[in-house]
Amino acid sequence: MKDSSDASASFGSLAALPAEFLERLRRITGDDWPHVAAWLESPQAHRPVGFRVNTLKASPDDVLGRLEAEGLHA
Repeated sequence: MKDSSDASASFGSLAALPAEFLERLRRITGDDWPHVAAWLESPQAHRPVGFRVNTLKASPDDVLGRLEAEGLHA
């Protein structure tokens, strides 16, 4: 069995997931791992992310600015 760094490195966008999570998922799915990994890599697995802003702590514009400063474009 490959170590967790090999598990994440062998799949493009799977590298964005924590290595410990990938290794646990590999153990759980066993022989089905290649199918699970392919599903995770598929465009259908990439869904938009949304969240709410607590306006008592920050304005939506402030949060948007901070996200863009980190390289995330909304």
